[in-house]
Amino acid sequence: MLQAHLDSDTKGTREFIDVLRLTQENSVERIAKILEELDEKNRYSYQDVLSILRYQTQGNKRQLSDEELESLNVSKISTTYLPLVIYNDLLHESGGERG
Repeated sequence: MLQAHLDSDTKGTREFIDVLRLTQENSVERIAKILEELDEKNRYSYQDVLSILRYQTQGNKRQLSDEELESLNVSKISTTYLPLVIYNDLLHESGGERG
C-alpha cells in the first residue's frame, strides 16, 4: 500500500523499511495495530505511523474528570481571537510585503 500510495516502488519500500525499524523499540503488535487503524482511514505513510506512535508513547491519553476540570477553573478561561488581517496590516506597514 505504501508503494501504491506514494506512486513509487522505491519510496514505498524505503518507508516500509522505516516502519519495520520502529519494531526495534516497539512491539510488532503495537505497530500492527497502528497500521490497521491507518488502513481503515486510507492513510499510508511512515510519518502517519510515527505520529500515532509518538502520541501513544508521549501523550497523556487520560481524560480529566469533571471535578478536575472544575478545580482548574476551565470554564473561566478565555482567549482572544486575533484576525489574520491584522498580521497582514503589520506586514504592509513595515514594508514586509513581497509581492
